[in-house]
Amino acid sequence: MLDTSFVDLNNIFEYLKKSNDNYIEFYEKGEKLKKEFKNVYHDVLRVLSHLKTLHLMKGDRVAIIGTTCYEYVIVDLACVVMGVFTVPLDENKKYEIEDIVEEFKVSTVFTNLEFLDDRVVTFSVLCSNNETLANFIPARYEAEESFTTIFSSGTQGINKAVEVRAISFFDQFASASEMFDIGPKDKMLVFLPLNIYLERCYIYLAILHGFNLVIASPNYLFKVLKNDKITFTVGIPYFFESLYNLFMLNVQSDVTLQNKLADHLSGLKKIHDNDIVRVFKEFLGGEMRFFLTGSAPCKVFIIDFYHKMGVPLYEGYGMSEISGMLALNYPGSYRLGSVGKVFPNKEIMFDENEQILVRGKYIKNIRYFNTTKSINDQTFLAEGWIATGDIGYLDQDGYLFITGRIKDLLILSNGKKIHPGPVELRINTHDFIDNCVVVGNDRPYLTVLIVAKNKEIDKDAIHHLLREINDHLPKDERVGNFNLLAEPFSTENGTLLPSFKLNRTLIHQKFTEEIDSMYLTNPY
Repeated sequence: MLDTSFVDLNNIFEYLKKSNDNYIEFYEKGEKLKKEFKNVYHDVLRVLSHLKTLHLMKGDRVAIIGTTCYEYVIVDLACVVMGVFTVPLDENKKYEIEDIVEEFKVSTVFTNLEFLDDRVVTFSVLCSNNETLANFIPARYEAEESFTTIFSSGTQGINKAVEVRAISFFDQFASASEMFDIGPKDKMLVFLPLNIYLERCYIYLAILHGFNLVIASPNYLFKVLKNDKITFTVGIPYFFESLYNLFMLNVQSDVTLQNKLADHLSGLKKIHDNDIVRVFKEFLGGEMRFFLTGSAPCKVFIIDFYHKMGVPLYEGYGMSEISGMLALNYPGSYRLGSVGKVFPNKEIMFDENEQILVRGKYIKNIRYFNTTKSINDQTFLAEGWIATGDIGYLDQDGYLFITGRIKDLLILSNGKKIHPGPVELRINTHDFIDNCVVVGNDRPYLTVLIVAKNKEIDKDAIHHLLREINDHLPKDERVGNFNLLAEPFSTENGTLLPSFKLNRTLIHQKFTEEIDSMYLTNPY
C-alpha cells in the first residue's frame, strides 16, 4: 500500500524547496515558459516577502480574483504556506470591493484584473519584489484548521460558501493517490479556472506527489494537448464531448479511418492491433494515459468511446459541501454509467425520495458561512448527514449511479412522479442529439425539447427514435411529443450553468410557447 503521509499541506513549502526534477510549464503572451519547482520556491519567497509588508499573519483572510496564470499559482501558494485564509472568486462575475470585504470578512483583494481601490493589490506587484525572506518558517495547520473557501451555487445564483479544513485535503487526496499510478514523469494539464478548489489542489498534489504540470487557459487548450505531451487531465463533460466531436470530424475526411473506427468500436478488431487507436492517441498528443471528469453528468456513449479507444475516461461525483469527491471510477474499479464506488471514510444512505445523503469521518462542515439558517437546514441535517440533492442507487457491487436531481422531479397531472434524467439519458445517447430537456410538470404526459447537432435533421428520424425509446419505458415515462429548438443550450444564453448543467428553470421560462405547443397534439 502506498504511504500517503506526504499528502499534507504542511509539507508544501519543504517539498517545493527540495524538488530536483519536477517542473511547471505555463503560457505568457503565446510563449511557453518553464519553471522547476525549486525555482517556484524562490518565486513564492518573493511573494511572501511582500505579504509581510502588508502585515498579514496566519488566520488573516484575503480574496483572490484572477485569470489562470503562473502569478495566480505562486500568490495562492504563498498564502497557503503563510496560513492566510483565501477566498478565491469567479473572475467572470462583477464585484464591488466593498461587497467582497463585507460578505467574506477579508482585509485585502489580490487580483490581475482592474479595480480602483486601495484594498486591492495586483499579482504583478506581489510578484515583483526582488527580496526573499531568509529563514522563513511556514505556518502549520492543525487537522481541523480551515485554509480556503469552496463555493456551491445553483440555478438561483446564490454563492453558498463552506470552509475547507486541512484534514479534508488529506482525506481526499490520500485516497485518490492510491487509485492511480502516477509517477514523476507524468504531466498533468490544469486548464479550468483556478478559483475552483480542486484545480488548486492538483497544483498542491503535483508538488507533494512529484509530477509535472502545465497551467494553461482555455485559449491554449488544444495547442497544449497536441504539443506538450500531457499524460492526464481533468475536465468537465463538455470538454470531452468537444474532443470527441473534433476527432470524429477529422476521421470523416478519411474513408479508411472511418471503416477502421467502425470495426474497432463494434468489437471486430482488438485494441492492440488497431491503427485507429494509435491515430486517436496521436490526436491527443501521443502520451495521454487517462482522463477524469465530473461536475455534471457525462454521456455514457462518450465514456464508452474513450475506454474503447485506449484512453479511459473515469467519471466521479463530488460536492462542495463535503470539500471534494464522494465516489470515483478508477483503474481496476470501473463500471460504465456509474460514478464509481464511495470513497473510504465516507458513507451514504438514501432518504424516502431516493435522495443520496452523505457523511464521513473527516467531513466537518455543518453550515454555509454566508447564508440563512433555513438554507443551511435544507442541506446540513441531523447526525452529520448532508443532503446532496441528487437521486441515485447503489448496485449489488457497490457502484453508485446518479439518476437525477431531487428538485428536477416532475409530477404529472395524474400524480405520478417521474425523474427526467434517465429518459434524457436514453435520448442523449444518440449521435444526432446534442442535448434535450424532458418536461411535464402538471401535464398529462412527458414531452421533450431537443437540440440536434445538425439543424437539417429529418424530423422522421426523431419520431422513430422516440418510438423506439418509448417501447422500452413504462407508460407514464413515455415521451408524448417533441419540439426541435433552433437555439442551442449554452452558458451564453443562460440555459446552461457555468458547470454546464441544464438550467431547467430558465429553459422552462424561455421556451414556454414551445412547451405549450407540444400539448396541442400527441403523435404517439
